[in-house]
Amino acid sequence: KNEPLSLGLLFFYESYDPKYFFWEFLEMIFKLFITCVIIFVGEDTYTKLCVAIIFAVCTWVATSYLKPHLDRTDFHLAFISYLCLSMCLILGVILKGLSTEAEWEELRNGNVPNGNSEQDNRGLGVLLIILCVSTWIYVLGLSLWALVNFVTKEEQ
Repeated sequence: KNEPLSLGLLFFYESYDPKYFFWEFLEMIFKLFITCVIIFVGEDTYTKLCVAIIFAVCTWVATSYLKPHLDRTDFHLAFISYLCLSMCLILGVILKGLSTEAEWEELRNGNVPNGNSEQDNRGLGVLLIILCVSTWIYVLGLSLWALVNFVTKEEQ
């Protein structure tokens, strides 16, 4: 309907399939939940990471299965962002696993346990950087592709 309230809230649901008009609300709940998990669930715990991973993967799967976005580019961007978030959280669990109390104690004493912990941390750090950079490259590529398609359509 063209009621003032529905027109005022149009930006919340106009980019989604009408049967998923509530999707933006779900995404805001997801972001709020992830933020609350980071703030309120114990300091540097596996629980925090595992809860965030479960929620991120569920959101990623729901987005992939339901495909609520009308624009294909919006869908790809959401898909990639949830995938990258899930991967970063999984790498966080791996990094957390590498930093047990005994390893930290050895590092404080100037010893590198097994010689692998520091290398593993560096390697996983590089993986995180590659993941983030590749995401940016993908997003820039999508944006350029959309721009080229827009310009060529305007010229025709």
